[in-house]
Amino acid sequence: MEPQPVVLNVPPQARTARLKTQSQRWQIRYQWLVGDTEGHVEIRNIDPDMLRADQGDPNDTAAVVAHIEHRLEAEGYVYDDRPIEEEFCVASWAIGRQAFLHSDHPR
Repeated sequence: MEPQPVVLNVPPQARTARLKTQSQRWQIRYQWLVGDTEGHVEIRNIDPDMLRADQGDPNDTAAVVAHIEHRLEAEGYVYDDRPIEEEFCVASWAIGRQAFLHSDHPR
């Protein structure tokens, strides 16, 4: 069975995404507000074979970051870089649906 390409499966409520790695294993962590504080987190593991199926190199951090940003755009999200504040975190973004770019609603 051929590996499937990377699908980020972003939760609709997510407002941030953080890409983490440890021992060449990749995770993306989505977080959103619960009340007025950041709270709920959902974690998605990214299979290295899925990266390879998308012509991504799971051993090249910069390539994986660029690939995830490309997938966010392809799945209808916009993103802004955020400061990296955690161990093993290689990228952090504020994310939102592209529809917000063309509306009067603040992101």
